[in-house]
Order: sequence, then structure tokens, then C-alpha cells
Amino acid sequence: MVFHLPAIQSDHCPILVDTKGDVKPGKKFFKFEAMWLRDSNCREVVKRAWDEHSIGGDVGRGLSGVRKSLSRWNKTEFGNIFNHMRRIQSEIDSLQQLDHSPHTAGMLQSLYLQLQELQHKEELFWMQRSRESWLRLGDKNTHYFHLNAVQHRKRSSIDGLKRADGSWTYEKNEIRNMFVEHFSNFFHTSSQTVAPEILALLQPIVTTQDNEDLSRLPSKDEIESAIMQMGPFKAPGSYGICFVLSKVLGFGW
Repeated sequence: MVFHLPAIQSDHCPILVDTKGDVKPGKKFFKFEAMWLRDSNCREVVKRAWDEHSIGGDVGRGLSGVRKSLSRWNKTEFGNIFNHMRRIQSEIDSLQQLDHSPHTAGMLQSLYLQLQELQHKEELFWMQRSRESWLRLGDKNTHYFHLNAVQHRKRSSIDGLKRADGSWTYEKNEIRNMFVEHFSNFFHTSSQTVAPEILALLQPIVTTQDNEDLSRLPSKDEIESAIMQMGPFKAPGSYGICFVLSKVLGFGW
């Protein structure tokens, strides 16, 4: 499909060609969006949820509460930035068809500022998915981030697997079951591979003091130091919370 887009601070109207077609989306898992931090309400949503659910220092319950609150806030208040951008572009297109007047110029200027803020959020959106950490934000690198995100998604995508009999399957459920079966068998052993007599000949390398140091619980300062050294958009874990949240809002919130 070909779309004729409105001119945004330019004399030229861009043309968008959509070649994606109908693609069925898979199951979506929660992921903290760095662009949420550009909204002043994000900090309050996180703090309120954390204070309510992390009673007694229960970190897991606290993170779960933050995840649910952010998901609800994203749907009811923050919204879909791409839908917002299309709506604003449509309004700009309509205003550009009218005769020029101070009132129209003021409305266009307001819409341009709203669109600029949405473009900053879009840049963060694609940067987070591109997993690039060396390129600066704010340099209009949205297209570069988008290409990197698409390439990463293609490299990470598994469309088919070869069965034991040599045939191929492209069914998602069967692929999932094949992965589970493979790694279940891979990390399973029915007998001890090293005889106890051999193990008895090995001298321990880890001292008692080393073992105590490795077994003790880390202090809050050690945890904070480790978190602050991590990349802001690195793997978020099972709760979907990126480390950028701790860095911007402060460790422990």
C-alpha cells in the first residue's frame, strides 16, 4: 500500500510504501519502555506501585506490582505513540489545506512541538530494540536504530527446525516442544560420569574463607554498584524491567 504523508516543516510531502502486509503478532511479554521516562507521570506510577507492593522488602512482589501498574498506565494514559503520530500528522495535513491565518499558524506550531516530542520517544523506542549503546540519542538516528532492530529481530527469529527424520517443521508449538525436549535431554544424565575414586584425588582449590565469601549475601552497596555498571537497555530479566529505570529513578526507588 502507498500512503501520501503530510509535509512536516518541509515543502515536500513524503510517500510511504508498506510492504509488510498482514502479520499475525505473537504473544507479547512485558518490557519496560525507556520512552516512558520522558513522561513526568512515569516516576510517580513506579514509586506508588513499588511502595504498595514491596512490603517487607519483597523485591519480586514489588517488581511484579510495578510491571502491572506500568502496563495499565501505558494502556490508559501513555498510549501508542505511533497512533498519536498518525493522528497529529493527519491534523497537520488538514490544517495545511486551509488558508493561512495567525490562528492556523499557532495550531500548526503546537502540533509541530507535539510531533517533535513523539519523535524523541520513537527514537528511544527503536534505540532500545537496536541494542546499540555507542550512538548518541538526539541526533535523529531513528532510521539507523530501526534498521538495527529489524536486523536483530531477523537474526533472532527461528522460523523452522529440522526433525530427527530430516523433515522440517514450521509450526510454533512443535518448535517450542523440540527446544524443550532438546535441552531437557542435553542437561540430563542417568549416571555419574566421573568415578568417586577420581574425585577423591582432586585437591580443593576454593578455601574455606573463599567459600564463605562466595556464599554470603551481597550488601546493598555491592548490588547498587553492580546495577550501575550494567548497560541501561540490557536484558531485563523475567520481570521485563530494564536497568535504566534504576539509574534514572535511583536505586531502590
